Amino acid sequence: MNALKLCLLTAIAVLLLSCSPAKGAAAPTVAEMTAEVARGGIVLAAKATYTANEVCDARVKVLEADAKAQPSGSSARKEGLAAALKLGEDCSNEAHAVAELLRTTEAGLDAKDAIVDGKIACGALAAIEGLRHLADFIARAGGTPPPILEQAIKLNMPIAAIAGGSCPLPAKGGS
Repeated sequence: MNALKLCLLTAIAVLLLSCSPAKGAAAPTVAEMTAEVARGGIVLAAKATYTANEVCDARVKVLEADAKAQPSGSSARKEGLAAALKLGEDCSNEAHAVAELLRTTEAGLDAKDAIVDGKIACGALAAIEGLRHLADFIARAGGTPPPILEQAIKLNMPIAAIAGGSCPLPAKGGS
């Protein structure tokens, strides 16, 4: 285990151990605590993905309404409707990809050494990238990304850092 992984696992353990376990209960291991922090990050990322998709849907409706207010057959109307369609497709595809990734990552949390071998960290890193793409789609369409996106990114950063740059990033999204 490299120094960064050990440092992060230790920091997470110290934070979690500051909460006293019930009398007679065995203190959880560092791996168990890290898995629970990762599980919390996954849950928040899932909620952020759902919320971002709702914001995208609302923004699509606004773009469609704006486009339909333009004269029939005008280029502004066609471009507006095309932009609304693209935003809807981009958000839907990214939200679906992030949700699938989160399901896979969550399913692997209880596997022996999932934290140490980097599978969970790589999942958190990919989720962060997907959440950033969703925020970018919303912002480029003139909307305001919901704060939960940034919260989910921040919560997943320590888990993703365990990967230490050893994860390949997906080529899609954010474009």
